Amino acid sequence: MSTLPLRASSAPQIWPIPGLARLGGFLMLIVDTFADAQQSMREAHKKYPYAGI
Repeated sequence: MSTLPLRASSAPQIWPIPGLARLGGFLMLIVDTFADAQQSMREAHKKYPYAGI
């Protein structure tokens, strides 16, 4: 029984800048969502100051 010789293909060279930009965009999305939630909580607290007690 014979087997075919295995050849590993060369890994493509990935330029890290698009990956970093994508990661930065994702982190900014999380920060923006958190800031928006904080702002909504501040506005709700101004409108209903004793609701959380």
